[in-house]
Formats: sequence, C-alpha cells, structure tokens
Amino acid sequence: MARVPRRLRNLNLGTQDEEPMQDRGENLTDNENEDNLQGPLDIDNILARVPQQPTSAITIIWPNGEKRKVVGSFGIANLLELEGGKVMVGTDENGVPNERSAFILGHQLGYLAESPTFAPLHLPRWDNELFKAHKELITKDVEEKFVFPHQMTQLTRDWILRTVNNRWRAYKSRLKKQHFNRGERSLEQIIEGRPKTINEHQWRSLVGFWCQEQHKVTYFVSSI
Repeated sequence: MARVPRRLRNLNLGTQDEEPMQDRGENLTDNENEDNLQGPLDIDNILARVPQQPTSAITIIWPNGEKRKVVGSFGIANLLELEGGKVMVGTDENGVPNERSAFILGHQLGYLAESPTFAPLHLPRWDNELFKAHKELITKDVEEKFVFPHQMTQLTRDWILRTVNNRWRAYKSRLKKQHFNRGERSLEQIIEGRPKTINEHQWRSLVGFWCQEQHKVTYFVSSI
C-alpha cells in the first residue's frame, strides 16, 4: 500500500470506490478581440456548476495504482503535497473535464495562464512558434498533477491548451484596461508602473505591443 504523505494526513482520506462519470458537453468559443474577451466560457461554466465546497470526494491515484479519496478541503496548494499522487479528473465525450476535480484543474490553469514562465507576455500571439516550448511545459505541468481517462488524453490536452490560451488573452486584456491609460499617464509612467508579478522585460514588450496596436488604430481612423 502506498504511504500517504504526512501533510495529507489531516485530510479525510478514504479508500477508492468506483463513481460514475458525468457527461457534460461544452463548446469552446474563440474570441479574437482581446479587449472584449471576458474569459473562456466553457471553463467558467464548468466551475460554476461543479462543487466548490468539499461536498464530493476527489480521487487521488499513486504510481503503484492505489487510489484514495479526499473528502475534505483541497486546493491547488495541496497539489505539491501529493508526493507522486495525481488528482483523477473525469471528462465528457469531448475530453472536457467535469466533476469537482475540474474546479481544482481550472484554478491551476488560471495560475499557468498568468505565469511568466509558462505563458510569457513578451510573445505576441499564442500561435507564435516560440510558444511551442511553453505549451509543452504547460501540458507537462498539468499531467504531473492530474490524470485523465486514457482514451480522452489528446482531446483533453487540446482543451487544456485552448483554455490557457483564452485565460492568457483575458489576462493581457485585463492588464491593458488597468494600466495602459495613455490619456492619464505618459509611456514612461506606464512602464514604471509595472505590476510586481510581471518581470521588466515582458512588461516592456507588452506595452510596446499595445503602442503598436494604438498606432495602427490611429492611422486607420485618420486615413478614412
């Protein structure tokens, strides 16, 4: 039997009983206008429906195949305490996660989308060739902490990357609305007002992209 990590002993762990998976189809939308992007609809809808309180168990599986249930509180901070264990995530026929574990996964994806390591802001677009290595890091990080039905692996990987993409774009849009106020501050003040969670190189590049976008809009309007 696998040894339960010491830091997890305060959680209510029980032996695994089979639970039926719930089928919930979700259609992902891809909004190309970042200024109007409010967030990926499918993950937000999922998080609104799954239990946020410990009303249902989360199943954890260890490398030797042993499964345990966590029926108490569990969040992304607990993921690092599993010592090789992974949270089992059920999906629907489209590979979209469901059940309470989707709530934890959603928070992890939100963290990755705002991480300068996993989703850097100095790259202009998600489909940029330089983003390929970061997408691999995102997939690796998720699969080190979560496990999905084998037959849905590729569909779920695609869904994960689309979701992080949407959240990354929504994050950039939020930063722009909060900080890129050229009518109130100079460009130098905007750069100096860099959020502490963003490194200087990425922030300068992001502000540079915003300036290019503003120049394009101004040029287009003046040419009409």
